Amino acid sequence: MESSGYDRVVGITSGAPRRRRDADRELSEELKRAHEATDARLAAEKTDELAPPADDGSVRSRGEFADSAPEDELPGGMAVLMVNERPTFDNEPGFVLKGQCCALCGPLETAEPYEGPPLELGDLMTENGQLSAEIQEVMQYWSESMAELIIWLYRCKGRHPSNFRLVIWDNTGYHIPWELFWLKDPPEQDPGWLGALLTVTRWLTPRDERQGRDYWRAYRCEGPVAAYVDEGMDAHLDLLAALFDRVRRSPSMTQLADYLDVPQPDPLSLVYVACEGRFDDEAVGSGLGDLPLASASRFRRLRKPAQTLIFLNAAYSGAVGISRRRFRHPAVQRGFAHAFLQNGAVGVLAISARVEPGDTYRLADDLLAYLKKHRDKPVADALRELRYEAWRASRCEPEHALVPSEAAGQQPGDQGIPALYRFMYVYYGSPFTVLAIPGGS
Repeated sequence: MESSGYDRVVGITSGAPRRRRDADRELSEELKRAHEATDARLAAEKTDELAPPADDGSVRSRGEFADSAPEDELPGGMAVLMVNERPTFDNEPGFVLKGQCCALCGPLETAEPYEGPPLELGDLMTENGQLSAEIQEVMQYWSESMAELIIWLYRCKGRHPSNFRLVIWDNTGYHIPWELFWLKDPPEQDPGWLGALLTVTRWLTPRDERQGRDYWRAYRCEGPVAAYVDEGMDAHLDLLAALFDRVRRSPSMTQLADYLDVPQPDPLSLVYVACEGRFDDEAVGSGLGDLPLASASRFRRLRKPAQTLIFLNAAYSGAVGISRRRFRHPAVQRGFAHAFLQNGAVGVLAISARVEPGDTYRLADDLLAYLKKHRDKPVADALRELRYEAWRASRCEPEHALVPSEAAGQQPGDQGIPALYRFMYVYYGSPFTVLAIPGGS
């Protein structure tokens, strides 16, 4: 029987230590050369960086990022990585990369396709929300094969050490956990997970550009909150009431969707959802509470000039896929994140896989409290900082960064919220979006 991609990667991890050492040495040398070239170029040239523009209501084509945000208009420190589907030479699912930052960083464009990681969403979760050492090794080996991407990311990070933000525009529908991309660096520096080391946001190609927002603009979300909180999850509502002055609770997800389709003069700052979520690539099995994905088609209250953040605190709410069997259209991605962005939301924070319902409250509490304490901090930056703190607190060594340390007597769950859960939260939208939290009443 032909071996799966998963078996092939695991086979590498167990059967060829010398091969790994050689690959590590080659990659380290390549990274060192790239750093030296970047340092020389930085010493010879300087460029002015642009601040992110505020939303002015204009509409611009977003069919290709080179047309939507030319490099001389990208805010300083922002890079965009487009991931497009292209089969490998063995006709396996694959992709090519195209990246853009500033003139000094230079572009990235890969000619040969990379193979997608041999993982499904469910593979990432094990008992107590820990990432198994085996799955972690798979992600590390898969990541390390993309030397061109690693070199380009460190080149951009070196040019913009304090304000580098990466927007990943993934058109593949492969459910690639980019936040768990293993960013390997030369031996003198720590490697780590992309979502902890860099501010990472996602973007999706809209089907209708008239209501969609831009991934490079600055947004500020102010106003009341609309929420749906499932039965038995009232603590979420108490959390919102303690932070925001006005919170409106809908009795069902369907009724919240109806409410969001009625234009109102006062814009919402936040739409918050805490319930059970379902997802499959064929779309017909996807839903939030009693709302099927097919009915999440129009939310007129989110449209311009409103600037509203969506927080879908439900399992699989951030998953986006392509129906290759039912609809036969590789360019159409479906998911709740896409539905809300398509209707004018400035950002969507959601969960890409399974998170235990009891932990979703603690994760929301941590994030909202952090945003209240650090006012004017973009949501994407806060998410990265919380991931970094959890990663540093839970790791025993870089090679097992999300596995508890047996040597220190740690057991799964000792850190309260498993560090992996923080990587399951993904943010779609502009990395410059700020949620204003007034304090509550």
